[in-house]
Amino acid sequence: MLTTGRQDAHEFAGLDDWWFLIRVVDAPSGPLPERHTLLRDRGPYTLDSERVLLRENAVDVLVTKNSGSDLVSAKLAAARELGVEVLMVERPARPAGVPTVPTATAAYAALVART
Repeated sequence: MLTTGRQDAHEFAGLDDWWFLIRVVDAPSGPLPERHTLLRDRGPYTLDSERVLLRENAVDVLVTKNSGSDLVSAKLAAARELGVEVLMVERPARPAGVPTVPTATAAYAALVART
């Protein structure tokens, strides 16, 4: 199962001996693996729905991004319960000198503080 997003799905186009369940919000524009099923869906997902999806599709490997979001927790918990191997793509490093804030509320406060 591939949940890295539409922008990275093309990276797996050459793995034609594998079948992929590719879950994305928006359809990928690049090439895809020859053997795949495209599932366009948007979370949040529940633990129960993720279990069903993994079981019904006989998923044995989950490739996902570390989005830093709670949205992935049900997917990871279901994979752990079912013994599905997980490959996690790391988040890119933050650019040097770019201020960061933990939440949208903190971003709002930072903008207000600038005025």
